[in-house]
Amino acid sequence: SILKNYHLLTWIVILPSLIVMEVGLFLFALKGVWIKVKINVYKYFLRFRSWSYIRRARQESQALRKIKDRDLVSLISSNISYQEIESPALKFANLIFGWYWAVVKRIIIW
Repeated sequence: SILKNYHLLTWIVILPSLIVMEVGLFLFALKGVWIKVKINVYKYFLRFRSWSYIRRARQESQALRKIKDRDLVSLISSNISYQEIESPALKFANLIFGWYWAVVKRIIIW
């Protein structure tokens, strides 16, 4: 997961894209039947016990790391591919994310 595997600075740099994606997924979930599942995910992240687990898992993962974030980030695709949604909004989002990730991939040097 992003929370346990990436450097904290990487997480901060990609946070804006994560927020935008989450808003989009939430809106899509409202249209579908899986809004209850999405809400349960939010509930999971609101529990202290979940964050304790994430913190422990992050410490273990970070101790084992051998690859730098810049190498991992170079493999990330900026394209949102979802065949069920072919809309101008998705095309626009892909354009914006393409620019965003081109910048992010140059920023992340750690």
